[in-house]
This record gives sequence, C-alpha cells and structure tokens, in this order.
Amino acid sequence: TPGVYMHLQDTPNEQLELILYQLLRAYLLDDSTSQTVMKCNLIPLFAELARTRNIEGFNPKIDLTPSKKQADIEKILENIRTRCESITLQELARISNFSPNYLSSLIKKHTGKTFQEVVSHYWKEKATTLLICTPFSIDQISELMGASSRSNFERRFKALTGLSPAQYRKNTGN
Repeated sequence: TPGVYMHLQDTPNEQLELILYQLLRAYLLDDSTSQTVMKCNLIPLFAELARTRNIEGFNPKIDLTPSKKQADIEKILENIRTRCESITLQELARISNFSPNYLSSLIKKHTGKTFQEVVSHYWKEKATTLLICTPFSIDQISELMGASSRSNFERRFKALTGLSPAQYRKNTGN
C-alpha cells in the first residue's frame, strides 16, 4: 500500500539488509524466478528479525530455519545469479552435488523455468543494472558480462530485451 512502511529501530544488521534488498529486488521483478527467491528469503528474514529483536513474550515454538530443499534451491539460484555470465549446468551440478538431470528438474520445479531461462533472466538483470547504474562503456560492460566480443554481447542483449544496449541506456536516461 502506498505510504505504508516498516521501520526497524535496531542497529544496522548486514544480514537483514541483504535479505531485505533481495526481497525488494524479487518483488520489483515480479516473475516466477524472482518470486521463488522472494519466498526463499522470507523465512530467514523472519527468523533473523525474531532473533535480533528478542521481543519480550515472543518465543516462537516453530522451526524458522528453511528446509534443506529450500536452502538448496536458494543457494543454487544465488550461484546462478552471481555467475550468470559463465555458469554451466554441469558446473552448477558439480558445485551443488547433484546430477545435471536432477538439478535441471529441481530448477524447473521451483522456478517454472529451465536452467537456461533462469541464467538468461539473471544475465539480463545484471546487464541492465550495469547499463543503468554505472558509467561503464558498453565495451567494459560487455567484458564484465563475459562476452567474447561487444557484438556478441549486443546480440544477446537485444535478443533478451528487444533493444540494443545503447538504446536501452538512452531510454532509461543514462
């Protein structure tokens, strides 16, 4: 609701700030992958709030730690998000100690998207963030995004957004 907000009177807490930032990004993106990330972060948020606030008389009798499967998918999505420019299904399967087939089905079950669709989603998110929020040239962003050339970066970006990186940057006022 516009104008409604939550104000926490605690000292700064990096863990809470990170969780809140991830929730806000997921909420604003409004797609199934982001919604899964948002849901995976709600339980740790409430657990951390309950732990740090230590509200008198508030003693939850429920286990607020995420299930192993929930923690697994959260870690998998975080790995994809942070390494979207270079991660492969085989590499992620090795890191996660799952077979590629199982990992692929787990991602599909929890996000409604294939591994490659999730990678593309995060790649696009990272590329658009760099275009909007940094003064880096398109050549520099292309390099940061792991593209073998600027033209490959531009081709992939346009396929995902419908605009060239220069057009996208111009349309967002940067």
